[in-house]
Amino acid sequence: MDEFNIYESYINDNQFQPLPFLKIDENDDDIYIEWTPGSRLDKIAYTYYDNPAIWKLILLANPVFLSEADISVGDVLRLPSTKQGLFSEIRDKIQLKKRF
Repeated sequence: MDEFNIYESYINDNQFQPLPFLKIDENDDDIYIEWTPGSRLDKIAYTYYDNPAIWKLILLANPVFLSEADISVGDVLRLPSTKQGLFSEIRDKIQLKKRF
């Protein structure tokens, strides 16, 4: 399983710094899935990205939902198409935000 820590650029002296809002761009090859009874973001992240911890990134890609509790049966979620592309995009955006 690939390791990815969204907070890696926001830890100073073992203290977390505020994480900025990041908009994950939509791509033509993104995947769209319907939320069904028993769905969980960690299970979806494991199924599509082989890493259950990426559930937070799925929420970033679907900003209409603030948490898993906001998702209802029948809602459609956008899953960014590739894990590596998603990681690169987030790292780039974090670095851009840290410059300001």
